[in-house]
Amino acid sequence: MRSLLLILGFLKPNSALTDPCVDHTVLNQPWRSSDCTGTECVGQVQCDKDLVYGWYRFNSSGGWKIPETAVPVKHCSTRRPGWLEGRVRLYNIRFTLTVQHCSHRLHSPIFIHLISGSHPTLEQGEVNRTVCFNWSGNPCTWKREMKITNCGSYFVYELKPTPGCNATYCTDPNSVLTDPCVDHTVLNQPWRSSDCTGTECVGELQCDKDLVYGWYRFNSSGGWKIPEFRAEVRHCSTESPGWLEGPHPTLEQGEVNRTVCFSWYPCGWWREIKIKNCSSYFVYELKPTPGCSAAYCTDSGSQTINVEISSMTELDDDTAKKVALRKVQQMFQDQCPKQPIDWDQVEVQCWDVDEPDP
Repeated sequence: MRSLLLILGFLKPNSALTDPCVDHTVLNQPWRSSDCTGTECVGQVQCDKDLVYGWYRFNSSGGWKIPETAVPVKHCSTRRPGWLEGRVRLYNIRFTLTVQHCSHRLHSPIFIHLISGSHPTLEQGEVNRTVCFNWSGNPCTWKREMKITNCGSYFVYELKPTPGCNATYCTDPNSVLTDPCVDHTVLNQPWRSSDCTGTECVGELQCDKDLVYGWYRFNSSGGWKIPEFRAEVRHCSTESPGWLEGPHPTLEQGEVNRTVCFSWYPCGWWREIKIKNCSSYFVYELKPTPGCSAAYCTDSGSQTINVEISSMTELDDDTAKKVALRKVQQMFQDQCPKQPIDWDQVEVQCWDVDEPDP
């Protein structure tokens, strides 16, 4: 008689056989960006208290890694933003305070803690780190121990639920991997035109309160860039139209920060955004509007002009562009004499035309 002995084994979670660089959950949540203040990016305060313990990778237009410096309270769409704690440096600094014509030296030293965390190098691989949650004057009110693995072109994090609400893990918006000139959403919505009064262009008032935070490009018959002038109330198919307080960036400036004002009072509502010059067009990192009815406008004078040229002989693109530009300049000067011309793009399409019979 033979006896069969069965030995049952159990694998503990921390002895997983899989590689976290391969087996992880991707969080595509732009609202985690440290650029997101309060509820402006998602509409409500967020919390990671119910986050399932496991390995995660951040990958969104809001960033792909946790910030390595303290994030101010009420950022990252939460009240207690989480950032990566690392080394602590202590500085003893003396200040001179000038009040009107009297100078007073502060003899007592002022101690300042500068705290910065660090992600592992590729050689370090996996490391243990601490995430701090900033609140009530203490940049590390709550803490969570975690692991980080360097996967070459990205990081993965072994995250635990936050100690409470409202607290979330942040992402650094300056760590975005993709180019917004390539990766963006095109808005073909003529009703955004500054020429659209009330509901005449679309039938009902529009609102961008539910717009998903991310990069956008305007491209419609209503215009392709946000106006740099104050839009009038009840234009752009909304009550409070959004316009740009300041100029668009030049190609050399590239990406800049700007403020969009929403007219009711001159700037009753506003949103901080980013704009990037992509040579022949602009892209905007837009956030939901503060309320309804408010929407981002497009400048009706920024329409793209399409020119069709019929020629008895074949034209190369450079020659066709020159012919089209001269034609449009002449048309513009005939209709709007003594007005400056701001050219951003000329679209050229050419067709071969057979010579008609005599």
